[in-house]
Amino acid sequence: TQNVGVWTVTGGVLTSTLSGGRSIITANCGKSDILISANITNTAGTTALIVRWVDENNFIMIRVTPTNNQLVKVVAGVSTTVQDSAVTYVAGAFMFVTCDGTKFRRYYNNALVGAEQTISDAVLQTPTYVGARFTDATNSIDNLVVHALGNDNEHSILNNY
Repeated sequence: TQNVGVWTVTGGVLTSTLSGGRSIITANCGKSDILISANITNTAGTTALIVRWVDENNFIMIRVTPTNNQLVKVVAGVSTTVQDSAVTYVAGAFMFVTCDGTKFRRYYNNALVGAEQTISDAVLQTPTYVGARFTDATNSIDNLVVHALGNDNEHSILNNY
């Protein structure tokens, strides 16, 4: 769902035009406990992967700036930076995040970013929508993949690799 802005995929790369200084896209992945990964290019502003999206007032994002990687929760429209960690920006760097119950881990450019964090707000425990958010139209996401975590045989497809 193109929530804000106009999103396109060209050559397998997700880009967007902005509306009101941002763009947001979401999709239902069917599970709240996931591993989400992508190659992130953030030439200006911020690029974020979104997890546990309810609406624009309630969600979690893992945001990349030119110098930092941030875990941010938005509850009832109030944005709170849960953890802000300095990273060395690399264009197209691989970033992945695990969301397992109330526990969140971030990895950027093949390194753990900060320590595991807990987000326990009730509204952010079960949403199954994921997505992306940009604040600059020159940013992009490539190779976006979502895997379910858990014990309902979600990983059986990975046995073929």
